[in-house]
Amino acid sequence: MPHITLVYNFRLKRNVKEWDIAKIIQNVASKYSVVKFHYNGFEVKKGNKGYVLAFKIKPSYELKKLRKEIYDTLKPFIEERLDVMNFNNVNENEFWFHATIGYRLSEKECNFLRNTMQSFKYAYFPAFAFRISLLNKGKNSI
Repeated sequence: MPHITLVYNFRLKRNVKEWDIAKIIQNVASKYSVVKFHYNGFEVKKGNKGYVLAFKIKPSYELKKLRKEIYDTLKPFIEERLDVMNFNNVNENEFWFHATIGYRLSEKECNFLRNTMQSFKYAYFPAFAFRISLLNKGKNSI
């Protein structure tokens, strides 16, 4: 399922529960009505553990602001991995907004998917955020 990462990998600090994080996210998100953005093609990036294939996203001002506010509010309650701190802590104009289609792909898998997707015509089309999920090891936790 394609998803937009708002805050990269983290652990909860001692004595912080998943429910606490969910309430923080709910409180921040409740300030926003419909959060719109646009899909704008796709892109591939090579990471340390393989390739990432993702839809490009042109974020709205609201999506940028929501992401930044969620991160800033969560920061005192989480421990971030060192390798993701630089991704999370950038300003909203530098954050990589994308909807992940596949990650940890081999070069062969990535090339196959990229070639398949290039045969489709991707238009610039509007979308909106439907929900915010809190993932634990890639699965919904709440």
